[in-house]
This record gives sequence, C-alpha cells and structure tokens, in this order.
Amino acid sequence: MPPIRAICFDLDGTLYDLPKMKRRLWASMLRHPRVLTAWQKETEAVRGQRHTDIHGWVAEKVAAQVGMETSKAAAIIQKVIFETYPSKFHPNHLLPGLQELFEELDQRGIPRAVVSDHPVEKKLEGLAQSGGWACRIDCSALGAMKPLPDGLFKAAEAMRLNVKELVLIGDRENTDGEMASAAGIPALIRHRDWHSATDLRLALLRMMGQQ
Repeated sequence: MPPIRAICFDLDGTLYDLPKMKRRLWASMLRHPRVLTAWQKETEAVRGQRHTDIHGWVAEKVAAQVGMETSKAAAIIQKVIFETYPSKFHPNHLLPGLQELFEELDQRGIPRAVVSDHPVEKKLEGLAQSGGWACRIDCSALGAMKPLPDGLFKAAEAMRLNVKELVLIGDRENTDGEMASAAGIPALIRHRDWHSATDLRLALLRMMGQQ
C-alpha cells in the first residue's frame, strides 16, 4: 500500500456532533415537517446514483411526495437546509481537540481536505475552519454522493496525489466507510475506530507509522 500523504475529513457528524446540531432545526421542522422529512428520505435514496443535478432531482421527488410545486419545495429546502442550518454553526461546535489535530497536521506538512455530501463553505465559516484545507469537495455538486467514490478521486486530483495515498475520516460506515472501500483506501469511522480527537490522532499516527 502506498504511504498516506493526505487526510480527507467528512464534515457532518465528523467535525461536529450532528444530533445536537439537528436539534437546532426543530423550529423549522415544525413549520415544514413533511418537506424536510421527505428531503431526508430522498437524499438517502439518491445515494449510489449519479445525477447531473442532485438538488433538483431531490426537490422534484420531495414535491411529488408532499403535493406542492417543485419551486416551492426547492425554496423551503434551500432556506432551511442550506441557509438556516449553516447559520447556526459556531466555533464552539467543533469537536474538542480537532483544532489541535488540524494544527499538528499543518505543522507536519500533511495536507487535509474536506469531502462532504453537501456544500461546506458556510458550515466551515461558522466553525471558524475556513482556512487550512488543501481542497473542499461537495459531492452533491459532482453529482455523485457517498458511497460513490468520485469525491475522493476529485480530492486526490486537486491535491495532485494518487487516491491510494488518502485516508478518509468519517462517521458513517454505510457512506464514508463504503466510499473509502470503493476507492480502495482505509477509513477511520467515528464511534467505531475513534471516539475523541485524541483517539483519532493516535489511530492516524499508528496508521501512518505502519507505512
């Protein structure tokens, strides 16, 4: 196996606690419960499929489910999921110890990337983590959400590396784990391989020390 030369991080549920953040959407859920429930269902359903416009495809499916115009469903999704939710992010929501891990990686000259299913810029800005990334990949913009490996290949291309030189840090076996497997690289999954930033640091050092 080639040596690990860069680290890719999932965002949602990996850089912050997803269940706690979801509770901040409850007020919006109460206003649009059917639309947002359908959005979650259809977003999961599109995994493993390639579409030129994932957000448009999901909005159409949601609109059909709840019986409203696609434009109205799309507007609700855009407002709640991609504007209101990211606006709730704060630097304190970053998992404890990750800032120090990022700084150590930077000092060691190990590039790091974000590979997420959704737009990342507003969330990273809210977490005070806009800087330091070698690249930021939104898999939905590629038309290939996890577990499809396209996002990892795009990250490798952006960093001018072979995809085999990457490791993926995530929180879901069926998305991050299977994405890494499809690309032929290792993954470290939260609550399976690590529980804290300290655990993650040690797991990475062991992994990289074996190269």
